Amino acid sequence: MKKTELKKNYSKNNSISIDQMSASYTTEAGWHVTVPFAKLRSVTYKKRFLIFLDVLGWRERVSHEDIKEIQTFLILCESFLEGHLKYRKEKNVDIQVSMISDTLLFSIPSEPISKELKEHIWFILDVVQGYIKAAATIGLLIRVSMVVGELSHKGYICYGPALIRAYDIEKNEAKVPRVIVDFEVTDLFIKLFGWKPNKRLKLMDKETKKVSKNCHPFFGAPIITDTDGAIFFNWLWDSSMPILDGLAHTVKILFSGKTFKRDYHEKNNWFLNYLNKEGENRGSTPWEPIPPSIPNGK
Repeated sequence: MKKTELKKNYSKNNSISIDQMSASYTTEAGWHVTVPFAKLRSVTYKKRFLIFLDVLGWRERVSHEDIKEIQTFLILCESFLEGHLKYRKEKNVDIQVSMISDTLLFSIPSEPISKELKEHIWFILDVVQGYIKAAATIGLLIRVSMVVGELSHKGYICYGPALIRAYDIEKNEAKVPRVIVDFEVTDLFIKLFGWKPNKRLKLMDKETKKVSKNCHPFFGAPIITDTDGAIFFNWLWDSSMPILDGLAHTVKILFSGKTFKRDYHEKNNWFLNYLNKEGENRGSTPWEPIPPSIPNGK
């Protein structure tokens, strides 16, 4: 911008609000632009907590003639989005959601730290956890990244460094079906929930035999540092063994009768190994050997 100036739209009593003001500037290309502050503020960066969800193997599935899973998934998304809109209206909170193809974005201002922010993030993570599990039961595995950063997210518009960061993490670090957590997010959760990474909190209260009020299921799970250095949620921690068995069975079905690329099979194998480790942590009998990747897969 070569020049910036403010123009005031005075009312009769010479009293104005910030939304009645406009910003005028000249772009590098030489265009002179006047933008109302109300519009400018809606596309200005704010520090937000962003969750980026993406379906693994979406391109391969869309190219198949049988797309029942995709259709079921989209119907599923519609119900999740309706629940979000209802909550946002009831609580009058700035939770934004966007969906492009198989990419779903949730965001909320990450400041100030408050009881209300804690409640709202609990709600979002409940939605995300349910969404991940529901998608898995129909054979669609999800990769997720969570970041805190500069972002403009309002309605259909979402852009900013935080979105680029979330995309890069989901694509380059998540790789397999899991929830990757950026370092600033762990700081946020520690402030909000007093969370201690890498420790399993007790989900059940021994005295009342009920779920502890201080332990939300999602936060009962530890943050794990994998062998590749990525930090991720053990988001299956609060699931029952039947759910874990069901997920393992569903994922194994993906190997039969379909010609996905080799790396897709390897990512499914990673998830099955992960399920197996979680079962072993609970003292269960390990599941059957994991099917190998297709030898001649592309």
